[in-house]
Amino acid sequence: MFQLKLLFLGLLFMGTVNAQENISISMAERSLATPIISIANIIVTILILAALPGLVLPMIEYFKLALKKSVYKIVFLRHGESIWNKENRFTGWVDVGLSERGVWEASEAGKILKNEGYVFDLAHTSVLKRAADTTAIVLEQMGLRNIETKFAWELNERHYGGLQGLNKAEMARKYGEEQVRIWRRSFSVRPPEMDETDYRKQNDLEIFKAVPIYQMPRTESLADTCARAVGYWQKEIAPAIKGGKNVLISAHGNSLRAIIKHLDNIGDKEISELNIPTGAPLVYELDDDLKPIKHYYLGDQKEIARKIAAVKNQYKT
Repeated sequence: MFQLKLLFLGLLFMGTVNAQENISISMAERSLATPIISIANIIVTILILAALPGLVLPMIEYFKLALKKSVYKIVFLRHGESIWNKENRFTGWVDVGLSERGVWEASEAGKILKNEGYVFDLAHTSVLKRAADTTAIVLEQMGLRNIETKFAWELNERHYGGLQGLNKAEMARKYGEEQVRIWRRSFSVRPPEMDETDYRKQNDLEIFKAVPIYQMPRTESLADTCARAVGYWQKEIAPAIKGGKNVLISAHGNSLRAIIKHLDNIGDKEISELNIPTGAPLVYELDDDLKPIKHYYLGDQKEIARKIAAVKNQYKT
């Protein structure tokens, strides 16, 4: 805006100077006016030159980005609707399965990806069955059930501690919508910890045997989820993409938000506005440095927008 004002002033001065030069005046008057006009021309030049960098450089960056070609494509997929998604409960690390609709969403996602010509060499998913089952259904629909699939606890959903199993709307009525929004969407605030009995039961589950005891959570913030999910991205997923693998990442709302926050360099406050719907393939096109060029959902865009709004409003009474 400041650069535009400078440019406007410069053009205004130019118009004024040109108008003065066109006025018929005597030779004596002209000799007196010439130095003034020259000074005005210098001012015009300075104003325009001062404005140009602020206007031209963003335009150059815009066109550079527009001309940049994608080198890699990856697909993110949040699992299909789970039984507890349907019941609007905090799920976290509780290992619930897909609802009937969730199975259908996973099947539709596979069909969409196949119809759009996507083929994968490698799939990464979590150890929780709602994500693992979604991955299996998608790959079955695509005729890719024999590709390598890696199961990583680092891609698990965010751990909701003592809130796990509780209804989001009921918690909003009890504690207020703002408090539940903070628990769900703040970057650094952790929900209350799970109790000792539930923690011991969690530790005994076979699916979590690969989790180091010092990393076994009692609760997590999104920042905690980012640490493990982004670490896994850097260690396992990024090298596979660089190595030429076509990768599907089938995980959970918060573990995917964590990776996307890293890729798009989203701020800690702004990430609260990112909502990912169930069962909708999200394509990211990346450059040679794995920096995003563009991203988009595949499928019915109106239905996807409706589902994003539904995720946003889950805690409202």
